[in-house]
Amino acid sequence: MTLKEYLPKINKEDIYNLYEKVVARPKEYSKVTRKNMYEEIKNTYIEDPEIILKMISTEEVHILKALISENISIKRGGYIDHILFENLKNNFLILVENEEYYIPKDILNCIKMAINLYNEEIYSLKDITDSLLIGLIRVNNVLSITETLDILKMHRCIFTSKSLKDYIKTNPRLKNVINIIKYKNTYYVISLENLFYKDIISINKSEFERQKFSTEELISFGKYKINLFKKEVYEFLNYLEAHLEPIYINQIIDELIIYMGFDINDKKVLNSISDNIKELYDALIKVIPFIPIWIYNGNNLENLRNIANTPKNEN
Repeated sequence: MTLKEYLPKINKEDIYNLYEKVVARPKEYSKVTRKNMYEEIKNTYIEDPEIILKMISTEEVHILKALISENISIKRGGYIDHILFENLKNNFLILVENEEYYIPKDILNCIKMAINLYNEEIYSLKDITDSLLIGLIRVNNVLSITETLDILKMHRCIFTSKSLKDYIKTNPRLKNVINIIKYKNTYYVISLENLFYKDIISINKSEFERQKFSTEELISFGKYKINLFKKEVYEFLNYLEAHLEPIYINQIIDELIIYMGFDINDKKVLNSISDNIKELYDALIKVIPFIPIWIYNGNNLENLRNIANTPKNEN
């Protein structure tokens, strides 16, 4: 199946998400058809095939390289493979048919052109920067731009306020993942994946200690949502992979991220996440200390608001 044949079969919103990433001056949603979006995306790939490289990680580039030669059969793989192939599918760079992944024929030459332009050193550095930035926001959900710049600097990733804004605005890999907004005269970098920044951004968090992670750990969060540099998390993932299909592992991890993000601490919710399976519940209990908390010092959202709104004693 070609991409042209596939796009009419799916939600227009999903096509528009890609369209916004790829096309420099996208039309408004209501003023563009599926056919128009396909044509503009295809023309952009032809005129600027490097845009394909800018949307994906280095691991995904290597998957595309392999798929140029032959289709890849869908097998029971691990969570990481699932994440990589899902990212490629969500960007419509690959499709699935007859239990195989393949590159649509009408964009195959565009992908070949992109691969010919691939420079391992340049794109590895970009991948590290993108993954570090995504990971930093995933573990915090909301950060002021000043905090973001300071933390990135500690990880030897240097931006100015303007260059960071430009980088996020123009980077197709970050589209629909993170964004910068202004709230009460302060700029914040926010997550667009777990839409809770509105609940968190109104809290003055300057007094609360941030969780600290190494560069490698933040990159792991950016690429895979979890910290694979922690033995307990790695073992937890091995346990899940031995019992569940990757799609369900992904669902559990997404639910855990929100559960721990708000420090919910509710056994009923955790039982629901584990589908009331005792072995899975026990595994979740062991791993939850290693899932980042968006709100700090073990306080729930209500407590944080009370702390933030309590006048300070003036001596």
